[in-house]
Amino acid sequence: MKKLWIFFLFATLSLSAQDYTDTDIAGQWVVTVAEVPNRSEIPQKDAVDMLIKGFTGAKFNFKGNRVFTLEFAEGTDDRIRKLLVQGDNNWIISEGKIKVGTKQDDYSIMHITLKEQGGKTYFLLPMILLEVEKTSNEELTDPVVFESAIEPVEEMKVVELVYEDIDPDSIVPFPIVENPPLGPECKAKWVADKQRSCTIRYLAMFVNRKFDTELASELGISGRIRIVTEFVITAEGKVVNITATGGPEPMNQNAIEVLSMLPDLTPGSMNGKPVNVSYKLPIIFQVVD
Repeated sequence: MKKLWIFFLFATLSLSAQDYTDTDIAGQWVVTVAEVPNRSEIPQKDAVDMLIKGFTGAKFNFKGNRVFTLEFAEGTDDRIRKLLVQGDNNWIISEGKIKVGTKQDDYSIMHITLKEQGGKTYFLLPMILLEVEKTSNEELTDPVVFESAIEPVEEMKVVELVYEDIDPDSIVPFPIVENPPLGPECKAKWVADKQRSCTIRYLAMFVNRKFDTELASELGISGRIRIVTEFVITAEGKVVNITATGGPEPMNQNAIEVLSMLPDLTPGSMNGKPVNVSYKLPIIFQVVD
């Protein structure tokens, strides 16, 4: 069966998951090398450098009581810390991945694929590839279970696609809007850069959870696929005028359907007034046998 990986903003390597147990994972893992594949294709050079610096030397702690902590390298930008780790989290092994989060949020804070190749061990995250070494083991004990610090979002059913006739001159691109639209867990009191990062992460995780990963197998597709989705978040916070191009049509349509399931967001604003905001979400798929 083919396996589909979905990556947002960053492309990465095609490494398939391997079988492992809770005992194999429990303990501390230290990052020796951090790499963003195809980094030359990514326009946000400062963000890439910030990510690599933060993960190099970082420590992933999968405790025997199923508590997860992540210790970033000294000097890591606070935006990286707050973007990737929010509140208290547990870890589980599910669907061939190490998943971090809580049961309430479907362990969606972080998904890690572990791969051994060429005598080295790697953690594959959606945005970065980490070469790691396990430095200590922990015995499994009774789990300490946390509840999500993020307010749960009600599951949405697929709804009819909405098109609104919006004056192009009234639309502000997401990267430059003064106050960006906010996902459910993003806070109005945060600075704009942190708000922007939070919404990017929310949208990426939403699509990652809901995209039909069986499509690759059904279509007999292998290799790298890039779909570019675009939509408008209106001054009322609704997601409308969704388009998707670049991939096989069934995948384009699935991306559109998934984005149509987004709940209303807190609208973006300029000079204290809500505005229509355009958003471009590139999704890169790597499909391997």
